[in-house]
Amino acid sequence: MVWGVIGIYSCRRSLASLSIVQGRWIKGLDQLGLKLEEPS
Repeated sequence: MVWGVIGIYSCRRSLASLSIVQGRWIKGLDQLGLKLEEPS
């Protein structure tokens, strides 16, 4: 029982960190797109 809880917790934690990294990537790509779209 305890191992199941630990497994779920670690899975959720890794998923959360992945979503955070994805969010940073999307933000960075959006900023790059804005820079490229700006007439320099």
